Amino acid sequence: MSRSAGPTLDGSVTLVPTSKVNASDEVRHFDQLTSRAKRVVVAAAEGRSSPVSAPSLATVDVVVFTDYYRVE
Repeated sequence: MSRSAGPTLDGSVTLVPTSKVNASDEVRHFDQLTSRAKRVVVAAAEGRSSPVSAPSLATVDVVVFTDYYRVE
């Protein structure tokens, strides 16, 4: 089930590298993201992923950048 089925409480997310994308996942490509969300994805790609407030990612399951990142 995709995250779009229900909102998160505070918009805090962590991005984790993944190789699995389900057909029901809400997927966004890097160029579709807000500037703030792009900074979160770049930090994850550089291994600096930690919980951050990125409300625009709260309804996304997977982000495509240099790899696939699951939004948790």
